[in-house]
Amino acid sequence: MSASAYKKRLFDVVASMLWQQWISLGVAGHGEGEGSAVVLDPEALLIFSASFCRYDSRLYDLVATWLVKYSRLLNPVRLKTMVAEGTHVDLPSLAYLAALCVQAGDKRWQKMAEAHCATGAEPQSMFLAVEDAAGFYCRQQDELALRYGFIRPPFENRNKICRRLPLTPATLLLRARGWVGSTARAEVIVLLLQSAATIQQLSARSGFVRSAVKSVLDEFMLTDIVSPVKLDGRGTSYTLNDKKHFRELWECPHVHFPCWKEIFNALADLWQLVSSPAFAVVSQETFHGELRRLFRARLRPRLLNCGVNVFESLTESSIIRLPELFRSGEV
Repeated sequence: MSASAYKKRLFDVVASMLWQQWISLGVAGHGEGEGSAVVLDPEALLIFSASFCRYDSRLYDLVATWLVKYSRLLNPVRLKTMVAEGTHVDLPSLAYLAALCVQAGDKRWQKMAEAHCATGAEPQSMFLAVEDAAGFYCRQQDELALRYGFIRPPFENRNKICRRLPLTPATLLLRARGWVGSTARAEVIVLLLQSAATIQQLSARSGFVRSAVKSVLDEFMLTDIVSPVKLDGRGTSYTLNDKKHFRELWECPHVHFPCWKEIFNALADLWQLVSSPAFAVVSQETFHGELRRLFRARLRPRLLNCGVNVFESLTESSIIRLPELFRSGEV
């Protein structure tokens, strides 16, 4: 497969996946996202969408509309940690979205909104074309976007989202935050609903520091929500005592919460490679060689530890099939 053909296939699959995930969280659209059986990670999804959705202005503005309404269910501190661990993060775009939250009254996003204003460089089009396109013309410009170096029409919040979060596994983390707050408590509960875990595992997966996770576990043990489980020579894991109660409370009989941070970082690495203009003219042999090199260096460690079984058998030769794995619905 040529680099250009792989790029098109990857773009179509990732764009479809993003639409499905945002539909699962309540944006207006048609797709299969409403029935998603996988718990989604709003911060990881937002970071990746801030970059990739610039290729789709309609979805970008729907994401912005959703964020303005539900920003209080997200955690800017956790978001900042994920940004620091991310690859190819579009900081000005993310800061613009944060500024929209501030405009709507959520001051917790102020630091992120102020951290990445434009530094005098020539403004560029906010929205991108997958292939080369004619110059961008905008009759009326968004003044807020100009602060971040972007030219775009004024953003209009048309409120094209559900009146409330859908009652599906996709929104489990957000709905848990509605009950216990947008702190480490919700992440700990959702992760322990999936399986027992150590403090280190909970910290790595949740995006919160060990001390915050330990403090939550101590609180939960005082009220018998969580119990420690001693493992021979492997430290202590923690388990949720009444999983049935929480599953019934949040109408989620099965919990599958992959590490979306690693999945999106892998996709960002892969898209950075195939979207490079230099790859439009390379030979198929050269493209496959670079793809194998990227798999060894960056993709394999991310995909093997993200909690998705279909990724565990990927090899240097089968990484070319990654778009089909997303399309199969197993992720």
